[in-house]
Amino acid sequence: MKTENERKALKKVLAVSLLLVVLTVLLWGIQSNWGTVKISRFNIQGDNGTKISGISYVPNNASNEKPLPTVVIFHGRSNHAHSNDTWSMELARRGYVVFSPDLSGGGESDVNSREEQGASVLQYVGNLPFVDKANLNIVGYSAGCATTLYSQQKHPELVNGVVTVFGPFMVQMTTKNQPINLDCNYGMIKAKADQYDYNFIGDPAANEKYITTAFGLPENVQYNKTYDYGNGNVFRYDMVNDALHQTGNISGQTITYIIEDIELFSEAPIKLASTDLVWLPQQAVSLACALCVIFFIAFMANLLMYNPFFAAIKAPLPQNKGLRGKKLTLRIFMDIAIPTVLFVPVSAYVMMWTAKSKLFTSTNLNGIMGWLVALGLISVVMLIIRFQKAKKEGTKIPFSDLALGAEGEEKFVWSRVIRSFIMGSLVVGIVLIWLGAIEGFAGVTYQFWNIATMLRVNHMRFLRAIPYICIIFFAMITGGMGMLVTRRLPETGNEKRDMIVAVIVNLVISAACLAILLTLQYGGSLIIGTGQTIIPQMDLYGTGQNTSVGALDFAFGYCFMMGTMNAVITYLYRKSGTIWPGLAMCCMFAGFITTASFTLVR
Repeated sequence: MKTENERKALKKVLAVSLLLVVLTVLLWGIQSNWGTVKISRFNIQGDNGTKISGISYVPNNASNEKPLPTVVIFHGRSNHAHSNDTWSMELARRGYVVFSPDLSGGGESDVNSREEQGASVLQYVGNLPFVDKANLNIVGYSAGCATTLYSQQKHPELVNGVVTVFGPFMVQMTTKNQPINLDCNYGMIKAKADQYDYNFIGDPAANEKYITTAFGLPENVQYNKTYDYGNGNVFRYDMVNDALHQTGNISGQTITYIIEDIELFSEAPIKLASTDLVWLPQQAVSLACALCVIFFIAFMANLLMYNPFFAAIKAPLPQNKGLRGKKLTLRIFMDIAIPTVLFVPVSAYVMMWTAKSKLFTSTNLNGIMGWLVALGLISVVMLIIRFQKAKKEGTKIPFSDLALGAEGEEKFVWSRVIRSFIMGSLVVGIVLIWLGAIEGFAGVTYQFWNIATMLRVNHMRFLRAIPYICIIFFAMITGGMGMLVTRRLPETGNEKRDMIVAVIVNLVISAACLAILLTLQYGGSLIIGTGQTIIPQMDLYGTGQNTSVGALDFAFGYCFMMGTMNAVITYLYRKSGTIWPGLAMCCMFAGFITTASFTLVR
């Protein structure tokens, strides 16, 4: 017979699982235009036999007899094929065939030259019988602008039009300030508050001057105006006011301009207004799916602890010995203030030191992970001081005060740790299987502007994630040993209420540092409106000045990860009485699912 608590735990798992299935079907419906577009993964062979993978959106009416105009999208630096799902589905709704490949370092393609990979994909797409060869266009975002220009130069006979999104600086770097004369249509879209353009070219006026000269325009370039570009081709320049460099994927104005440029070059088979968009509900549902996954792993772990094998993990929740009053307030303030102050300098130096590391293979990720190591070391120092104080007083710090064991335990229980890792592996394995299945059958994943990126992971990225998992484990255990006990507020006797309060407190505090920095940096940049940012970061790209280009640009997803993972650890701590079940599962989840897809991005 199941106990009442066990029945409740089972109902929670079933409810969140059912909700996840329903939301996933809804997500597929929005992205596939309710089945009128087939979304699937393609794999081709590039140079030297290397694998190039990606996502294709093919309308059901595409055929050899009726080829359709086509768009190939090249993603940015720390992105992947799914990063531009919003653009892909909006173009596919209008009848375009869309290909969005994973480029080197992102998603499932092998590491190789991004430019050569782009050219290989363009050649592959150009040979497909259902692709209209006279209306093949390419779109590049950020670093993908360089891939776009190279691919067009490699296969000019295939390209009808080029659109570079948020990349005047990349165009300048790629062409080395030489005049640009592509024998095709050209659309350029710029974010007004783009820190990369600001650092490499200047404010919007400086960008206008550069574009006017580079493209040989007869006047200072005007927004939304079409210019004769020779040989029957046109040039158009658009300015996006509501986006930063990082937010092009979820900017309605950006998507509208992309659609208008492509339709200017190749007439859309299906007539829809350029403002008729579904990206907003798609992103909302995708985020809801990602949050469901977080609830699933927490509820599933709790359910498994009713199994006799995993029940040995549990211990009575230790008596509340948390801080109170001013001490608690000071602790929370320091838990937010210290990480906030350290992030920019620590991450910048770590990025420099590990730029060529063969073990830690993602420079931007290294900056964030180095910061986590620094926070872990601070926690270690605090623990040493605490132990030294206890030694002088002639007392011992029990395992329960560190969330490592039950109250009164004097020996470390290794079986609890081992069983926690087995349980965590099972739960994370289920999630990985599910993510593989939904992409394999429906072509979708839970992708909310890289904040909640949950992708299936290939073997190479799985292996490269292991060193990062070790760092996450170190940061989580050193921080968690003090966090879970000292941040506990006075018990009210209402177990459900106390659980909710504890989870929210630890979620907010864990995410607060990056949330504050990101709000200051990019909220401030939008207010300034030129691309200039509030927080200068180290000159990593040789511009001769401190810039806004650093690990903070890639920290959005880790704000989400840190908050949600610490929330799960807190939940499972109160359910199990120790840190181990939450710690084991969350370090693997964060490493293999949130982090692994970016472990090869230099």
